[in-house]
Amino acid sequence: MSPRCPGRHRIPSLLTNVQIATGSDDGFVRIYNITDLEFLNPSQELQVGSVGSCRIKAVAWSPDRTRIAIGTWNPNSPAVTCEPQGSKLVIWTPATNATVVAYEPGGGVNGLAWSPDSRFLTSTVQPGPIADAYKIRIWDTQNMGQPTYSANSYCEVMVGIAWSSDGVHIASAGTSCFPGYITCGGQVVGTSGRQVILWNGNINPPTCGSLLGPRHNVSLISVAFSPKADLVAAGSAGGRPLDDPSKIDIYNVATGALLATLPGHSERSNVQSLDWCPDGSLLASAGFSSVEGYADRLIKIWNPASPDPVRQLTGDNCCYGVYSVAWSPDGKFLASGSSDGKGKIWGAYENLNPLRRLR
Repeated sequence: MSPRCPGRHRIPSLLTNVQIATGSDDGFVRIYNITDLEFLNPSQELQVGSVGSCRIKAVAWSPDRTRIAIGTWNPNSPAVTCEPQGSKLVIWTPATNATVVAYEPGGGVNGLAWSPDSRFLTSTVQPGPIADAYKIRIWDTQNMGQPTYSANSYCEVMVGIAWSSDGVHIASAGTSCFPGYITCGGQVVGTSGRQVILWNGNINPPTCGSLLGPRHNVSLISVAFSPKADLVAAGSAGGRPLDDPSKIDIYNVATGALLATLPGHSERSNVQSLDWCPDGSLLASAGFSSVEGYADRLIKIWNPASPDPVRQLTGDNCCYGVYSVAWSPDGKFLASGSSDGKGKIWGAYENLNPLRRLR
């Protein structure tokens, strides 16, 4: 019997009940209404960036489903902001088409995560021309003039950021390259190595929590809380160091203990994105590589208690692989975004081919 995920209690970062939002290299964010058509056209779109030097890197629905957070980056030079003021961080309200724009000083917004009450937004920002650290920043979306908090966090690529459903913790994943590099409120919390950091979700200001599990030999890329906020999954990069395979680690939030390790994707594929099924029984992962031809281009669905995936889907037809995955609220469908330029919606259990393709 195929595994099922019947829960209806969590809104994945890319999906609402009837809509999906996508961001692409042409600088547009598009909203699609899910219908019975094989190919779907957007019902609404917003141009935030451009094809050349200001592309969409991150998109996240607010938990109350009223706003979309959007982050941009410059693909031509990660150390250069895509506009003179900085890389854009945009809050879009589709119902009124209103936007609020802030600017990050670094070379791009790598990741976004909302607080459960839909007021605060965390971003991970890559270094700009002068900055030497990947940063975690927290924004009050009712006052987007300046972030309420900013901390140096990691010195290698940092994408993973997540806020627990109970609001108690923020989790970040990345690499600290030398002792004392990770700081929080003046407190040094990191030593050299690759670990998941738990931050206190009380943002006035956030306090440094704990480091989960042992340090890794591979760079950490993605992170996701389980719906009950009792587990954290972290995905690593493949080939960093050379030929070290990617993997997925599952941690106990309360104790910090490493509970399980899943084999992840191929040795040169990053575990670029993770998302838990709404009832917490399954975990989806995306295989991606910034080097063409290295990614396994797969979507894998895992039972965390087993080292073998319960399903594998070919999520990309060429190039770099699958960048993001997100479950629908009822757990029956999975959305993916990939380097072939197509968003896809999958029946997560019955079919190896996408049910819908997004133009």
